[in-house]
Amino acid sequence: MLQREFGNDLTVIDRGITLFVADLPLDKVLDFLKRVYPFSELEDATLKDVSRTLLIDYFPKGETILSPRTAGSSFLYLVFSGLARCFRDDGSGGETLRYVSEKDHFGSEMILTGQCNYTAQVEEDMICYLVRAEVFTDLCERFEGFRQYFQTMSDTLSVQIWDWMASQESAPPQAWREKMRASQFRTPIDALIGREPVCCGPQTTVSEIARLMTVSGVGSVIITENGVPVGIVTKNDLTEKVLARKRGFDVPVSQIMSKGLVSMDHKGSCFEASLQMLQNRCRHMVAMKDGGLFGVVSQYDLILLQGANPIAVVGAIDKQKGLAGLKKCVRDMSIVQQALLAEGGRIEDIWALMTTFRDTLTSRLLVLGIEELRKQGKEPPVVEYCWMTFGTPGRKETLLRKNFLEGFVYKDPAPEQKKETKSYAKALTLAVKRGLLECDLLHDKDSRVLCLPESEWRSTIMALVEGRTLPNSDNLRLFDFRGVLEQGEMIDSFRAHIFKDAGGRPDFLRRVKGNNNPDFIPLCFCGDRVVTTAGYSDTIRLKKDVLVPLTDAVRTMALERGVMAFSTLERIRDLWDLGVLSAQKARDLQTTYAWLVEMSL
Repeated sequence: MLQREFGNDLTVIDRGITLFVADLPLDKVLDFLKRVYPFSELEDATLKDVSRTLLIDYFPKGETILSPRTAGSSFLYLVFSGLARCFRDDGSGGETLRYVSEKDHFGSEMILTGQCNYTAQVEEDMICYLVRAEVFTDLCERFEGFRQYFQTMSDTLSVQIWDWMASQESAPPQAWREKMRASQFRTPIDALIGREPVCCGPQTTVSEIARLMTVSGVGSVIITENGVPVGIVTKNDLTEKVLARKRGFDVPVSQIMSKGLVSMDHKGSCFEASLQMLQNRCRHMVAMKDGGLFGVVSQYDLILLQGANPIAVVGAIDKQKGLAGLKKCVRDMSIVQQALLAEGGRIEDIWALMTTFRDTLTSRLLVLGIEELRKQGKEPPVVEYCWMTFGTPGRKETLLRKNFLEGFVYKDPAPEQKKETKSYAKALTLAVKRGLLECDLLHDKDSRVLCLPESEWRSTIMALVEGRTLPNSDNLRLFDFRGVLEQGEMIDSFRAHIFKDAGGRPDFLRRVKGNNNPDFIPLCFCGDRVVTTAGYSDTIRLKKDVLVPLTDAVRTMALERGVMAFSTLERIRDLWDLGVLSAQKARDLQTTYAWLVEMSL
């Protein structure tokens, strides 16, 4: 066997004879080591020293090389040829962890920890180079990167992914990044605060507030009571609430201040501050340190930080009077999205921003639609209504991509208003649909935009629950919905009713599990091929083969336990809180899901 691999430099040996690599051609050994990571990162002189200490061994098919019962294994195995399966032996075939083939390695765990939690069994006759434990330990002590690589292999999946992402961040910056003035993800808001906040009590008069702003050169004053921030007054407040209403300047500031201050820790990122301002529709927020007031950050501060600031883009939506302006907002936000993705921002943060943007734009389309119908002499019906979004936007996991399913829901009207309400609802739905299509946020061929009263929406979803509709991935997106520009609490009660009903039907949950139990589940890699439950594959489709089944599985578990969270990550967190998932499993799932989404982009 060895003679076939190395030519006439060797004589044929029988199993059980371990050979010193010193007896092998050195150039072949060095060439192999340079193709095995992380040995490939070592200098030639080091590799030559290592090669002189190596052994080589042959393992026939069916032999167990390592197992939890292996006592004191003293080698790192570098696979030259053949194939072995690493699995956890549970008595029923075992859970496959990975396959090792040419240029792979295994056995480091035994050297580093003295334990091995898997079994390595040969599936195709195998030849391995054997690195002695003392040589491996010496390399770990001398080379930090070498040691860190093998230590990370023993870490949990979430730690391994975070370490990999950190290594990518240390790569040389791209040209566009060098032009950026600052990073919104890494700059804390305290970097924007150059002075102590200007404060006063709630009984301070408006005239004194105006004087303070002029003398201090600030655009806002924090109102405090017993040292605790209770409100804020800005120059806009003086203009809109005092001058425009012809109020006296002797009124106490407590009568015009904005309450419900938005706050965050002074070490929070500028991107988080942008998100909070967008979601709370405010222009200022306070930074807190050790429970006390530290400073004030404004939208203007954040816009100066970086030209492509999302605040400016989202803020421009409400000023648009037609589709031309909204389409420009989408183009501007697309630029922001690409910059944030390239910058390496957390996908959860980018999802939150794009969800806010998409909701704001949809709300504006609804307002423009209502205004257009008013020009035609049509007034909104006196019923609660709401726009609903489904799928990734419904889960708050959206980017600026075309959606497949949107809808308009309204409370069932009185019989005498039914015809008029239905006509108005359809006209408004068509207006919003045209806008979404124009803004490239809705598929022009494969999408559905439904306009139904609440009772018909319930019937549509209950058809899925009761088995009249196939519970496949596409149809199950009906459970990934939420309201945009909601009036009242209609959608909250609607969701609660649907989720409670679905979670209490074991037959529905069985159908969902049975229909979404994919035959093709990626397990691991074997060389350049993917090992799946259906055999080997040359390719893996991250969205269809991994992300969709994972999303479906988490949704099913959430339905079964009555979890009403919107996003996959939130559902995983709630399942952890309920004890359905262990803390480590939840962390691994959350990290892996976010990482796979980024990889799919």
